Amino acid sequence: MSAAPYYTDIADGPPAQADWRITKDGKRLRLAHWKGGSNGTVLLFQGRTEYIEKYGAVAETLSKLGYSLVTCDWRGQGLSPRYGRHYQIGDVGSFSEYQLDVDALLAYAEEKELPKPYFLLAHSLGGAIGLRALHNGLDVAGAVFSAPMWGIQIPKLMAPFANMIVGAYRGLGIEDHLAPGRQLTNYAERQPFAGNALTRDYETYDRLRTQTVARPQLGLGGPSVNWIDLALKEIFSLRSLEAPKVPCLTLYAGAEQIVDNRAIEETMAHWSDGKAVRCEDAEHEVMMEKPETRSLVWSEISAFLAAHPAANGAKMSKAS
Repeated sequence: MSAAPYYTDIADGPPAQADWRITKDGKRLRLAHWKGGSNGTVLLFQGRTEYIEKYGAVAETLSKLGYSLVTCDWRGQGLSPRYGRHYQIGDVGSFSEYQLDVDALLAYAEEKELPKPYFLLAHSLGGAIGLRALHNGLDVAGAVFSAPMWGIQIPKLMAPFANMIVGAYRGLGIEDHLAPGRQLTNYAERQPFAGNALTRDYETYDRLRTQTVARPQLGLGGPSVNWIDLALKEIFSLRSLEAPKVPCLTLYAGAEQIVDNRAIEETMAHWSDGKAVRCEDAEHEVMMEKPETRSLVWSEISAFLAAHPAANGAKMSKAS
């Protein structure tokens, strides 16, 4: 497959190599990697609505720590194929399809000979995809989760009617319509900085807004009724499983308004080799918060990566 576009004009970080690859079910996925170091490679699992360029600064930080990075636009967002009746509605055929994207990402990392060991870094939706991948045997030395989607905040007045709403939409054959209360416009473009649910750092929020204004093909609006139904079913399924036997660090926001902190805390309470860090003065994007929060987050992440035996082993091999 040919090289894919990578928009350096909006990416706040080092240049990446982006490529198209075909998944096992025939979807053309956009992937990218940064060869930033030989200590290992971080597999970045993005959140809903996200795209590769959003993580340029994360790639730069990991490069300074000695790690390479690889990621992809999940199907249904970024420049990967969209679903449904409207380009701006987030949708997917089934949550199991995301695991085909994971397979493509791993094959791409092998093809590009990115250094091992691999580590997982998963944000929001990526947290649900990543947890399922771990249960499926994803071979990583450790997993870092950022505000993982192990639960979703649903307004109390709507929660009792969620199944009824989904049933009604499916009965009418319009489950690919925008979910009630959601909008087609990308969140950062329509929501002023004051009162936003993503970050308390103005510069970060302004960058998120200007990225999709400059490159509207990357933007994504609200999810479909189908996507929310599938997400809730996947979350329920994951809750029935024991925690994976993988070292884990989870960072989550004290002022979270999108995912369910209670679900995060309950999951981490049963993760035998896991550590949870609550970032009190933070919104959902804990890796893209105010400098003091970012400092805490990256201190925790760098310590976790360096402390793991597989990471130390890689460094010892390099030194010898």
